[in-house]
Amino acid sequence: MNLFGTDVTFMRMMGAYAFLALVPFILLYLLRPKIVTQTIPSLMFLYKEHRKSKHFSFFQKLMANVVFFLQLLAILLIATALMDPVIRSKDTSTVHNTFVIVDSSASMQTKTDGGQTRYDKAISIANDKMQGNVNLMFASNVITVPVRDGWASEGKEKLRQSSAGDGVANVEGAMQRADQLLDKKNAKVIVISDFINVMGSYDDPLKAKRILSSKGDEVEFIDLGSKASNIGIVDMIPADDKTEVYVKNFNDEKATVQITVNQGGKELFKEARNVFPKSTEIFKFDTPKGESIILLSPEDDFLLDNKAYLSTPLEKKAKVLLLTSIPDNQENYLRSALKASPFVDLQILHPPFTIENVKSIKPEIIITHQLNRKELVVGDFEGISKLVHDGTKLVITSQPDLKDIDFSGMLPVNINGTGQMTPVSVVMQNQFTKDMDFGTLDMYLKATAKNGTTTILEASDSHTPLLVFSDYGSGIVAYHGIIDNQSEFKSTPSYPIHWNNMVNFLAKKEDIKDYNKKIGESQNYVNTGFFDEQGKRVAVNLLSEKESDVGNQHEDFTQESSSFVVEKRDKIKTNTLEFALVIIVMIILSLELIVVKMRGDL
Repeated sequence: MNLFGTDVTFMRMMGAYAFLALVPFILLYLLRPKIVTQTIPSLMFLYKEHRKSKHFSFFQKLMANVVFFLQLLAILLIATALMDPVIRSKDTSTVHNTFVIVDSSASMQTKTDGGQTRYDKAISIANDKMQGNVNLMFASNVITVPVRDGWASEGKEKLRQSSAGDGVANVEGAMQRADQLLDKKNAKVIVISDFINVMGSYDDPLKAKRILSSKGDEVEFIDLGSKASNIGIVDMIPADDKTEVYVKNFNDEKATVQITVNQGGKELFKEARNVFPKSTEIFKFDTPKGESIILLSPEDDFLLDNKAYLSTPLEKKAKVLLLTSIPDNQENYLRSALKASPFVDLQILHPPFTIENVKSIKPEIIITHQLNRKELVVGDFEGISKLVHDGTKLVITSQPDLKDIDFSGMLPVNINGTGQMTPVSVVMQNQFTKDMDFGTLDMYLKATAKNGTTTILEASDSHTPLLVFSDYGSGIVAYHGIIDNQSEFKSTPSYPIHWNNMVNFLAKKEDIKDYNKKIGESQNYVNTGFFDEQGKRVAVNLLSEKESDVGNQHEDFTQESSSFVVEKRDKIKTNTLEFALVIIVMIILSLELIVVKMRGDL
C-alpha cells in the first residue's frame, strides 16, 4: 500500500480483526443515558452562576469529545500494530559510505606520458572520491586498510603518506576483503588500478563486481592501464656455480640491452645483447659470493625490473675424510669427484689407521670406499661409531666383501646375498636424485633395510635398497649400494654432481634458493632489496613476467568491463512500525489521563 509516497506493507493481516473492537466502543458512546436538566425554584438564586457556567459548556463538550477521539485513535493504532505494518524504502546507505581500493602493486610505478606514475594518478583520483563515511584500502601482495569508517580528511592524509609497493596485487581478493569489512553495510566501492592480472582465474574483478552489486553496493572501476615501454628482468635462477638471468623485451622493436653485475662498487660481469621484440634472452655468469646487484640498461617506463638482487651463503667447505685402500697413484672415481667439488675439503687416510688419526682431521663426513679388510685393525670402527654418535656423518659404500667388515653395528642394512644385472630405481626424489640417471648395475649386494631407515634408491628386480639413510645418535649413517666397478654410473656427468649433492646434504650446506626469494612468496616483504631473515641476508625480487608487462592494454578485460553491465538492484530497507505505534498509544493514553484530570473526573 502506497501511503504518502511510502510503501507500507502489513505482514499480519489477521490483525485486522482487532478493528472489530470499534463496534462495541462506538455503541457504548451512542447508547449511554442522556442527562435530563430540570429547573428547581429553590435554586434560582444560583441562576447567575448557571449563566456563567454556560460560557464554559462548549469547552466541557470539547473535553468530552477529546477523550472519545483519543480512545478511538488508541484503538485504531493498537489494531494497526497487530497487523505488523512495515515500511519498505530504498536503502540509500551507498550515498553515505565510500570504500576506495587503491592498487599499490609494482606495476603502478610505471611512468605515464605526463611524467607522473600511475600511482600518482591513482592518489589524485582517490582524493576526489573521499566522500561521506570513508574506508580506504591499499592492495598489493599485502592488503592494508589504514582508514575504517573515518573522515574524508583522514583518508586524504593516508593517501598523501602512501607509496606504491614492489609486490603484485589480487584485485578480486581486495574486493572480497572489502565486502567482508563492510559487514552487510552498503557502500560505493571504487577500485583504482591498472588491472594487470598476474594470478589468472584467481583474480577476476568482474566476478567480484557482480557479487558486490548483487548485494546493493555500487561498484566503479577506474582503469589506469596505459601504453608503456619496458624491457625487464623477469626471472633469475641462482645456482652454486652459475646464475641465469632472464631478460624480456615487451616492446614491438628490437633493442640492445646490457647486463652488469656489481658487488661493493666493483664490476664483476658485463654483457650487451640485442633482444628481439616479445622475446627473452638468458644471461649467464659465475655466481658471486655474498651480496650483489644486477643492473639492466637502458632505462624505460618501468624501472623496478631493471634491477635484481642476488644473495649467496658465504661458502664454507665441508671437511670430508675418505677412508680407502686404493693407492693414490691408482684411478679412483670417487676421489676424483670429491676433489673436483669446490665445496669439499678432502682428506684421505689409508688403512691401517688409528682413531687418533681420524680425530686429528676433525671430519664432518667420513666416507669408506674399497677397504681391504685385512688392513683394518680390530676396533677401528668402534672409535668411529663414537664420533658418528656425537654428530659426524658416515657414508659406507658397497663392496663385494662388505658383510665381512665389522662396522660396530652402524651398517643400516642386513646383507643377505648378491644380485645380478638390474636397473636402479629412484624411490624418493630429493636434491641428490633429481634429474639423475643411475643406469644399470652388473652386480650388487642383496640386502634388507633395518627398521627406522629411509630408502632413496633400490634395485628394480628385487627392491633391494641401494641408498639408505639412518640416524645414529646425533649423526647419520648412509649405505651407498652402487659399486663403482660394477656400474657405468661412475663415468657419467651425473656422478660428480651426485656426490657433490650428497656431501652438501650431509653437511647441511645452506641452499642458495633459501637466500633468494620472489616478493610474492612471503607477506613479510612489500619491497625488493636485501633483508635479514633468521640470520641470513635474503635477496627479494619482483621477477614476474606478467607484472612487468606494463604496456599490455588488456583489451579483453577493458572490452568485457565496458560491455558488462550489472543489473542494478536497489536494496530495500525494511522498517517495522509496530514498536513505534505502541509508543504512540502509550502517549495517547497519558494524554487521556491528563484530559480526564482537567475535566474533574479524577
